[in-house]
Amino acid sequence: MIECLPTCTGPDNPPRWEPITYADWQTWWYDANYNPKDQRDVA
Repeated sequence: MIECLPTCTGPDNPPRWEPITYADWQTWWYDANYNPKDQRDVA
């Protein structure tokens, strides 16, 4: 789980983003940075 550290947040400083699992973040990152049409199967 990726989330804001408790010491970095407070009533006047809420976390910027919701907690997310690493797998969900990695999926988002690949989708945002790689176009599947440009990739070739090298396996």
